[in-house]
Amino acid sequence: MNRSVGICWSAFGVALGITVALASCGSASTSTRQASPSHGIETVAASAATSTVPSLTTSSESTAIATVTTAAAAEPNVPPAISVLRSSPPVQTTTLTSATQPSTVVPSQLAKPTADDAMAAVQASFTSSGSSPVTRLGFNADHTVVVVAIRADHMAFALGLKAKYGDAIELTIGEFPYPPEIPPGRNRCGPPMLQPSAATLGLTATATVAASTLRSGADGTGTVIITNNSNAALTIETDSGFTGYLTDSQGAIIGVFSLGFAGTGRGWTVAPGASETLGVEFGTTSCDPQYGYSLPAGTYNLVVPVRIQVGANLTEVLIRTAPIPITVTA
Repeated sequence: MNRSVGICWSAFGVALGITVALASCGSASTSTRQASPSHGIETVAASAATSTVPSLTTSSESTAIATVTTAAAAEPNVPPAISVLRSSPPVQTTTLTSATQPSTVVPSQLAKPTADDAMAAVQASFTSSGSSPVTRLGFNADHTVVVVAIRADHMAFALGLKAKYGDAIELTIGEFPYPPEIPPGRNRCGPPMLQPSAATLGLTATATVAASTLRSGADGTGTVIITNNSNAALTIETDSGFTGYLTDSQGAIIGVFSLGFAGTGRGWTVAPGASETLGVEFGTTSCDPQYGYSLPAGTYNLVVPVRIQVGANLTEVLIRTAPIPITVTA
């Protein structure tokens, strides 16, 4: 269909990955519109004519049109629309590169830490002397989670492991799981200490400590001196060492040794007036959830229960040492 066209037009498009600029201008022309069978892009074959319609083009567009006319004249067998594609100034384009566009990381594309990764990180904390903040270490049944317990005075190390390895690690700090149970879990202090025996068969036990001030979460050491105050030699059996407990003002156990104690049995004969000195360990790890993972700053009492079996009949004697004040600092 033929019609008169009296305006300038310009169009920009991209076909087959090539930036295209089309420009034509205000001549009253008889145009034939043909739909491109390949990509649906319309081309216009214009015949030469003179227009009296005011031009809507800019000076740069007029220059482009003049170029098109010259190109069309030089190539009489090339339709003017194709000449426009060849002769129009290139369109300025901007390509986003890694330097111009923000870097994004899809969480699902990140490598998920494995139990083996977590195990390697925990084992790296062991020193050449065997010292480590780790008190228990292993895998779960299907080897997908590392089960680890960390001393209460190494909170930063424990939280760093959990932050990095997430579900690949099952974490206990001191006596309690991390993250903490909601509501708080049960008291882990065990049963109350047994009452001392009324008859001690002349035996006494006295505790001493290497240091009476400890940092919260730390452990302490000391000795227990067992003395035979009777007039006869006594054959006794007991542990090779003892575990002490920190108590509150009411005598309830609230602080425990972080590693437990794996002592062995020991038997010997104590002469009248003689003594035997054995080791004791105690700690400021909290066993009551109301105090957190380790005891807060304050003063507590150290008590050591000493169980002794005496004589051929292994008569049991339970002695509780006199309380020793222990100061805990933050």
